[in-house]
Amino acid sequence: MSGFSALLAAAAISFVLDLSDRSEVRLRDSGEAAGRVVDLETAPVATLGVSTRTSRFSLGYLPRFTLRQIDAGQLPEALHRGALSGSVRGRHSALTLDCDLARGNTSFTSLVPLASLSPSATAVDRLPSPSTIEYLSSRATVAATTSLGSRWAFRALAEHALSGGADARSREVIPFQSGPRGAFRATIALSRRDHLASAIEVSRTLFSTGPDSVIGEATEAWRHVFDRRTEGALGAGASLVTAREGEPSAWITRLYPVADATLTHRAPGAGVEATLSLRLAPIVDRLSGLVDERLQGTVAVAWALTPRLALRTQFGAAQSVQWDRDGAVTLILGEAAFLARASPATRIELGTRVASQDTRGAGAPSTRWLTFAGATFTLPSVRF
Repeated sequence: MSGFSALLAAAAISFVLDLSDRSEVRLRDSGEAAGRVVDLETAPVATLGVSTRTSRFSLGYLPRFTLRQIDAGQLPEALHRGALSGSVRGRHSALTLDCDLARGNTSFTSLVPLASLSPSATAVDRLPSPSTIEYLSSRATVAATTSLGSRWAFRALAEHALSGGADARSREVIPFQSGPRGAFRATIALSRRDHLASAIEVSRTLFSTGPDSVIGEATEAWRHVFDRRTEGALGAGASLVTAREGEPSAWITRLYPVADATLTHRAPGAGVEATLSLRLAPIVDRLSGLVDERLQGTVAVAWALTPRLALRTQFGAAQSVQWDRDGAVTLILGEAAFLARASPATRIELGTRVASQDTRGAGAPSTRWLTFAGATFTLPSVRF
């Protein structure tokens, strides 16, 4: 054993390198003069992890390269993304850090929102026009968790995020938005099956187009484990919103109700896992920058048909509560796909996605669809 290896062994330090790639070919309706077009996309992932007995850190590079409409005038795109995460754990507490930074040109033709890159991301979010834009985003999150005995657990979080068009032309498609967020949650175990959580969250979102909003939310949530297969949660609270459409508009303060419901069922014998969630709350629309009270729901089902073949479906819908006003939105996003494991390192996918959205008073509804075939290759982890 070399001196360096002996030093790592004595310090209980280990390194892990993970490499993978997901490539996808899509046939989609462009909604433009080009009609039906074909896209090619590849998204490699390289992650280096460093672990000790009480900590773990990882550094990742997760770019995405897309060649849009290869049969109708090629439009190349490259979005570069880096991610850094770390955690330090004690006997009853942990401190975690998560950061990411993305920059490049991209579009939303995949019909998958860049939810992880948006500070106001929701489960169902609007998709902008399919134009290629210069995109910039970053997020930095610090969270601390601790427990007192076997019943009490606490979590505090501080975050700052920004995202949107990186230049003036791109901001006409997606305005630039930024702002901080802070949250605190206390959970008590009432029994082995029941937990009660009290949470407070405050966030601010400022848009390049002028809108500015501050949202404070307080909720109480009850989680119940019915049995080994089924659990659910119910939550309710209120959200105090102070917002303005931009200078010199006056600040307006409103109080909104907040309600959540989630049900998860797992049937290992049948290879089925399903989740249903509903939420009523005000959100910041990432395209207009305005606060919109929405009711939204999501359904996700994964069904292992055989040890090598599975079916995955995801469906989400959102509706502005004041549905008859100008600017009210109706959103539908869905995906269904078959997944086949060709080998331990290779997974094949074949499916379809659809997105439909309507903004009242802003023209005809927009519906986009595509079919896709994808392949994911994962190399064995390299440990040293």
